[in-house]
Amino acid sequence: MNSSITNPALYTTIYPQVRPFLKDWFRSVQAQTDQKFQVWIGLDQLSRASAMDAMGGDPHATWVEAVPGESPARIRQRAFTMIASAHDAVVLVDSDDILHPSRAASAIEMLKIHDLAGCALRLVDQQGRDMGMTFGLPQGVAPDTVLPRNNIFGLSNTAYRTDLLQRCLPFPEETVVVDWLLATRAWLIGARLAFDQNVRMDYR
Repeated sequence: MNSSITNPALYTTIYPQVRPFLKDWFRSVQAQTDQKFQVWIGLDQLSRASAMDAMGGDPHATWVEAVPGESPARIRQRAFTMIASAHDAVVLVDSDDILHPSRAASAIEMLKIHDLAGCALRLVDQQGRDMGMTFGLPQGVAPDTVLPRNNIFGLSNTAYRTDLLQRCLPFPEETVVVDWLLATRAWLIGARLAFDQNVRMDYR
């Protein structure tokens, strides 16, 4: 089955510890070859003004701001629920990482025939220097053969069709590994999984 993606989103969560890396993150979002996505940002213990100051610009995002006492999992669940009602796909990225220019375009293309798509990551240090290591799947290994013992679908290297994402919600507020929970639920309900062996993210 081939189904077009017409209204994608790109989501990240921002919190105080990632401020030093936001400028690199924002530049990499601006450098995407495919710009046909709406940026969504979950804000945890940080104001919009402070986040934009650290980025060095305005991402023209849809903001989802945490309320006092809200857990990181709860912020993400609210954001994912809102995104799923407004978009047909979402590309997930961490705000302390760096997107390669093809990240969004590749993910959106993969979601035309898959429900959940991941990509390989290049490990970098805090300054963004290549550490000579990548995170991905061994050649010839299918992504559904590693779950649930191992998770290759993180919140920085995945993209979901939102009809699938909606079926994986809600999750408990105390959830720590949201990425693993979502990927495992997707696998259990028979989602079409794909993994791109090409590096599309720099991962700190």
